[in-house]
Amino acid sequence: MKNLLFLFLVLFFSACSSKPSLTMYKNDAQMILDGGLPMPFFYPTMENQEYIRCFRNSFCSLFPEFKENDFKKMSHPWSIMTHQTGYAISINQTIDNKGIVLSYSVNIDTTISPYSEGDKALEEKDEEALKEYYNSYVGKRFGNGDIVTIPSNIKHYGKEDYGCIESESYRPAIGKYPVETNIKHISCGKSNPQKTKIKRVNIRLIYQKFPSLPEEFEELVKDYTYEDLKQRAQRMLDSLYIKDGW
Repeated sequence: MKNLLFLFLVLFFSACSSKPSLTMYKNDAQMILDGGLPMPFFYPTMENQEYIRCFRNSFCSLFPEFKENDFKKMSHPWSIMTHQTGYAISINQTIDNKGIVLSYSVNIDTTISPYSEGDKALEEKDEEALKEYYNSYVGKRFGNGDIVTIPSNIKHYGKEDYGCIESESYRPAIGKYPVETNIKHISCGKSNPQKTKIKRVNIRLIYQKFPSLPEEFEELVKDYTYEDLKQRAQRMLDSLYIKDGW
């Protein structure tokens, strides 16, 4: 009995002392600091969606917009899963015999790589040099079935007006992919002062829908669309802050 009690205490204090992956800040002044309050949940709510979230020493942003019906009509409301280089936040509707039939997902990860000519062209807003490469993929099908539907464009988002590459793709519901998938790809970068490295924050907005749903989900499908997901995620892009540190 004593051994069991000792084991419980070890596990309890080990869990409490683990450093959280995500932190939350109430304003922009706190956002750029290394410290912060630990994010106390992995199931967001309407009440706490307005705080800036920071992932380690990589980036900070708001979450996508939440709505009341997300927590009333969807079978699996917003939840967060963190991984080594970022996190995914998603909301799903499931049916017992089909699994996930309607889904919003926002996946964010970070990479650090050597500063390239492409990065220089993006920072200098040399659109011709960038589009010559990226747009060569338009209309082509990749190995996983994705088809580029909207060519790469140069955009500027975030607290420091970061240069970003943005495109969209579509994956039909064929073969091993039982749902239709629309994806918006956004990749924003920030270089170090020496122009030798660049930190990229890669964001994917993923909308998935089963091709034919029961009539009971008709209204849900009207409310939860690919365009709605993009509109909800806009505040993430506007609030994005890429932290220093390479």
